[in-house]
Amino acid sequence: MPRRLAKVEFAEGLEITSADDEFKLTFHNLTQVEYRAFPTSQEGILHSQFFIPRQRWYFTGRVTKNVEFYTDINRGYGSLDILDAFLSYRLDERLRFRVGRMKIPYLYEYYSISEGDLIAPERSLYANNMADNRQIGAMALGELWEGHVGYALGIFNGPRRSFQDFNGAKDFVGYVNSRPFLTSKTFTALKYLNIGGSFDVGYQNDPTQPNIFTTANDQTAGSNNSVVESLSPTFLAFNNNVLEQGQRNQWAGHMVWFYKSFNLLSEYGGGVAGYARGNSKTATYIPYNGYMVQATYFLTGEELTRRVNVVKPKRDFSLVKGKRAPGAWEVHGRFSTLDFSKDVFTAGFADPNLWSNHAWATDVGCNWYLNFYTKLALDWQHSEFGNPVVLAPNRYGPTRDLFWIRFQIFF
Repeated sequence: MPRRLAKVEFAEGLEITSADDEFKLTFHNLTQVEYRAFPTSQEGILHSQFFIPRQRWYFTGRVTKNVEFYTDINRGYGSLDILDAFLSYRLDERLRFRVGRMKIPYLYEYYSISEGDLIAPERSLYANNMADNRQIGAMALGELWEGHVGYALGIFNGPRRSFQDFNGAKDFVGYVNSRPFLTSKTFTALKYLNIGGSFDVGYQNDPTQPNIFTTANDQTAGSNNSVVESLSPTFLAFNNNVLEQGQRNQWAGHMVWFYKSFNLLSEYGGGVAGYARGNSKTATYIPYNGYMVQATYFLTGEELTRRVNVVKPKRDFSLVKGKRAPGAWEVHGRFSTLDFSKDVFTAGFADPNLWSNHAWATDVGCNWYLNFYTKLALDWQHSEFGNPVVLAPNRYGPTRDLFWIRFQIFF
């Protein structure tokens, strides 16, 4: 093979590009380190502790201007694993094809906001538990009419957070996001108003995933339930003999508005999924739904048009005399819910003496962006449940409180 000269640059990540601009390799690093604290009265299964929720290494780029690759190695709640691994063929911005393991385009909050760009430290109740997460499949995606409409349509194995399928059926997933006033001269305040929806339809016959439902964690493939339960309040857990079996239909609608230093996110999701116990051939269908509303404001005047890439402060934090600057300060609040039909108990899938089929969570906090690469997040999460859930053997409570501080570096 002929040798080619290359240039090396550091901007949003470490980039190596061939002289003819055909080949490009970019390396990114995401490190999140945090401390989670629970009131002494609520400790038992939960433990106040230091933790590393995500350590990720990204290798992205292209081998020609049309053929791209993306690989993401992750260590979080479980063992080290390949989180994403896909290839893309780009015709232009209107049409790209992607094949491999990737984020599934169900839910705006999950698909359009990466883990490094989260507002609260973790996603809302519905997105954390019911998003399709990563799967292997193929997808077409792109942006139409000069960015007014974005779309994604794909076929995937089906089991959430999976590397394999357990039957021959496949899931069809679709997503659309519109910005109807993007070029409007009259409604300029609505220029970055986003409206859209998504769906997921498919037949399942696989182990339940997730099999525990929590308020403050992102369950990825290989998650260790004992670790998750010690870090995040759990409000519902399936019995060990429960399988996801039968048709699963999910849908969602979102409205997201970026206006100067203000950002409003809202999304509603719902679905019906079949579950069965042991070797039973008869599925019981369980409806579920949830929503989230989240508002943010930059006290230091930064403005966003999308929640993509970490925030660049107007002035990087500095204590140097004559150059003192605050960095970027963002305050936020969020309310989210997740509700299951009571059939989850009457069908024998979970124990009503230990768990609840209703959960509500309120998050209030602030983010301090010292510069483009570093972020400090403070958050208080107060969770309430439809009935008391287990804290420790023979101890129950209807609420949980989580106080956390997270430090993040992304480049």
